[in-house]
Amino acid sequence: MSASSVNRDAPKNLTIEKLITIYAFSGCGTGKYLGLAPESFVVGSDSCVEFGEIAAKNGHNVVACDNQNLPFRDNSFDAVISVGVIHHFASIKRREKALEELYRILQPGGKMLVYVWAFEQDERKVCIWYRRGVQFETINLSMLH
Repeated sequence: MSASSVNRDAPKNLTIEKLITIYAFSGCGTGKYLGLAPESFVVGSDSCVEFGEIAAKNGHNVVACDNQNLPFRDNSFDAVISVGVIHHFASIKRREKALEELYRILQPGGKMLVYVWAFEQDERKVCIWYRRGVQFETINLSMLH
């Protein structure tokens, strides 16, 4: 950030942590959606190195890693997003581990969006909103049609 881009009218007690929202986008693929919040610092992750390379070439911050063992510190993100990833894990245990990892990196009071589906079962298309410290809110998307 250059000195000319700093808002000099901001209250003196604000810190950089309060001015920037930090997002983790798990399963970001080629980074198609990583630029949707330009005012925020976004880190994408994907298990496919080739997808990560494409996203990085497009100017995004990306880490190649396994969703079962994310390389981020506990409580380090204001928001965590995972779209179309969790349902790919073969067992309930692995799906639970992936959700636990997303929760682990989420700051207290942070928000998490997890979107999963099964194309062969419309009634299983589900969107989960979660705010750390609050119960899951699940929306059955087939009911919205």
